[in-house]
Amino acid sequence: MSAVVDYFSDQLVQRDTIEKENRFIKSWNAEKAGYRLPGLKFLRTLWLCAVAGGPFQYTGKTLGDAHFDFELTSTEFDAVSGVLADALDHFKLPKGEKEEVLAAFAAFKPAVTAGSILRA
Repeated sequence: MSAVVDYFSDQLVQRDTIEKENRFIKSWNAEKAGYRLPGLKFLRTLWLCAVAGGPFQYTGKTLGDAHFDFELTSTEFDAVSGVLADALDHFKLPKGEKEEVLAAFAAFKPAVTAGSILRA
């Protein structure tokens, strides 16, 4: 799991996946990714393990609270989901497991994109 999260996280920063349209992500990538990314990778790994059934428990903020101020749109969420799918393919995760991970990720779309109401 940690290898997938590590690769996924690096790809999000390197690919310019959503920062073109989202000034908050662009700012985070430019100003904070260098020193905050390792901790974020750890939290993402805990989250992924928790939604996959354990044994680790995610102890960070709710995904809604953690992402609200980024004002992520549905389109941006879908782009990030695509990067996650690519990361799972990179590590040759079996189709059934890949679908489970992506479904768990998609279940949090309403919470993660709730802040998009602030974008005008």
